Amino acid sequence: MVVGNIDIVQTVTQMVLAVAWVLVGGIALGLCIPATFKIFDAATPGLEEMKELEKGNMAVAIVLASVVITLGIVSHAVLTG
Repeated sequence: MVVGNIDIVQTVTQMVLAVAWVLVGGIALGLCIPATFKIFDAATPGLEEMKELEKGNMAVAIVLASVVITLGIVSHAVLTG
């Protein structure tokens, strides 16, 4: 169905696909962030990140934030091809 110059069916299909990819990305990040923290924890023996965060250690907070941001960038690159 075309209204003016707009194909309504194609537009709705693209919107549904966009929402689906948002859900896929959200689920992927929801699964990958805890896994990444476990890998990071294994890679830094002798450092209890969560205890350091509770103490207010900003250096650990910045490093963990950069890990999460990097994971988001990598996930975006994977999902967008």
